[in-house]
Amino acid sequence: MKLNKLTPFAVCVSLLTAASASVLVFSNTDFSSTSSLVIASTLDSDSTAGLWYTGTNTDLAITDGAITSFSNTRRGMSTVISTTQLASTTSDQNLLRVTFDYGQSYASEDLYLHVMGFSDNGSNSTPTSVLINNNSGNEGLTWSTTATMDDYDVTNLKDGSAMGTDRSWDTGYGVEFLNQGTGLTAEFDVDFSAYDYITVSFARSLGTTGFTLDNIKIEAVPEPSSVALLGLGSLALVTRRKR
Repeated sequence: MKLNKLTPFAVCVSLLTAASASVLVFSNTDFSSTSSLVIASTLDSDSTAGLWYTGTNTDLAITDGAITSFSNTRRGMSTVISTTQLASTTSDQNLLRVTFDYGQSYASEDLYLHVMGFSDNGSNSTPTSVLINNNSGNEGLTWSTTATMDDYDVTNLKDGSAMGTDRSWDTGYGVEFLNQGTGLTAEFDVDFSAYDYITVSFARSLGTTGFTLDNIKIEAVPEPSSVALLGLGSLALVTRRKR
């Protein structure tokens, strides 16, 4: 039986297909709609995936298709990766990737990205909620003062550390971005099956106008080694066909 030879172009397509097939996009927000930003006091497992939430005392708004600040306070915003979304991940997806565009107001302003995993420990059915930057002096995020701390075990996905009963997620708990840019990226090692929901949050070190955030994409991806193995498998198949 004669098998058709595959061209180098076909090999490349095969490799790219193997890599892209394992990416799951949780959300991809360009803020072209003002409904993408919701003003609310808290974020929890019942919040709508794909929307971004900011505190009731917020200085954030959507202007010209991007998140902008309009006063000199330090508010942040958060989104949730839901239980349903996490259940759609596969065993080879073990990285959480966040990409975004960031515009600084001042060179000394820093941006912090906080990613937390919530696991129901069976204490009761009350969802743990997070107060979304309602305090101007807080550069991170704060637990809601009405939340029962024993409902969920919370893990900082930056380093896998347990948060315990710490109600303030300060700058040390987040990934710091010192410079503005487009396509900025952070990746977190995650066992998605270990969590009931995950929160992704941004906070600022300064209260400045002119700050912008845009094109925020959150996805589950395989580690590079997993992609390489998929690619090698595809290449081996191509080589076998050519013989």
